[in-house]
Amino acid sequence: MKDDNAPQRIIESTMELIKQSGGDVGRVTARAIASHANVSLGLINYHFGNKDNLILECTQQIISQVVSSFVIKYSPPEGCDVITASKLQLTATAKGVFEFLFANRELSRLSILGDMKDYSADSNTVHTMEAFMRRIGDVLESDERRRIASMLTATVQSAFLASFSSYEYMGYRLQEQQQREQFIESVVEQLFGRYGNSVSA
Repeated sequence: MKDDNAPQRIIESTMELIKQSGGDVGRVTARAIASHANVSLGLINYHFGNKDNLILECTQQIISQVVSSFVIKYSPPEGCDVITASKLQLTATAKGVFEFLFANRELSRLSILGDMKDYSADSNTVHTMEAFMRRIGDVLESDERRRIASMLTATVQSAFLASFSSYEYMGYRLQEQQQREQFIESVVEQLFGRYGNSVSA
């Protein structure tokens, strides 16, 4: 008898097991997924090709849920001009994104590499870029907002992926939170710098 709900149960079970593992997807076995979803092992391969494809799909969904609800509460100091306020808001958001990546290393790595392999308009990378664009606001033209947001997204992702050799190549020890914050401030300043005063968030 055909089980039409099996794919969704497999996805939900895999996401639950990934969360229980603290993001350590290496601990999530196909046997555990099948048992949790109450399906045979063969159904995982039948519906998803293999466990790695399933893990990637579930990782992307988990990160997507976080990105869609990602809110950084930050209020710029009173009296600052709109350009400075926009830079400060963007800096605060970028720091929050960067901290999320480091707090969820394995899931974030899989998500970024998955986007690079199969880039689409609905990818987590694009959603992150759109979040950055919203933080910039209407103080710049649309093309300028998109340029800054896309360059910031690419820089944050590549710095995260190369974080263990970051000091050698970038001069920042990205394993340390203070250094990560300084890195983000520097990047936003360089991308946004010609529009206003120095960033300090």
